[in-house]
Amino acid sequence: MNLPKYIFLLLIFTLFFTTCKKDEEADYIKKETIRGNVRNDCTGKGFANVEVKLLERHEKGHNNVEVTSYSYTTDTSGDFIFKDIDIHSSSKYSYAEFIESHYTPDYTFIGVGPLEIEKSHMSVFNQIGLNATFNICVLHLPPAAIIISPDTFTITLEQRIFHSYRPEMIYKLNWPSNLFPSPPNNYLNFGGHAMGLWHITFDKTKGGVHSVINDSIYLGMGDTAHYNIPW
Repeated sequence: MNLPKYIFLLLIFTLFFTTCKKDEEADYIKKETIRGNVRNDCTGKGFANVEVKLLERHEKGHNNVEVTSYSYTTDTSGDFIFKDIDIHSSSKYSYAEFIESHYTPDYTFIGVGPLEIEKSHMSVFNQIGLNATFNICVLHLPPAAIIISPDTFTITLEQRIFHSYRPEMIYKLNWPSNLFPSPPNNYLNFGGHAMGLWHITFDKTKGGVHSVINDSIYLGMGDTAHYNIPW
């Protein structure tokens, strides 16, 4: 290969790689509006007054990351919106939604994220599922109730709405009569589980007569409640 031709090819390759490098480093900014909804997995409805954060992560070099945070509190329907956010095209920028967890003596509020958003999907309305717990529910038998064999009962509680969104989790709680203390302290506590509507099935045999009673109780976030078991 003669020298002029070699130099020409070298210039072509240099120009090609220089152009690729420039394209790779180019950063274009586009205004985007990001919308979504926070669903309460325990009720199936929008979760109001939840702070959603939009995080912009900028890699500025080795072990040097800058994070910019935008916040929005959901409305009564659980909706949130971030208007006219500058979205960088550079791969050094990434975006994610984040909700912090909260822990109090009365309830746990389980956070989510960071959930990364693809830049091509910024305008897609997305839904984030959350759950929170009630504080405690006390199950009472009548103070004088004495369970003598062959009398017996089992009380079963189910939070069906939560577990339609979280089917992988155990949702049935069972208490047979032999777990209840003797009179006059005929009660048991359960707590720290998903808030919402709990279905109650009371399966009993009393005086040789078998019966099944179905009922329900609503346990809100942080609630302390009492339920009287029919006997």
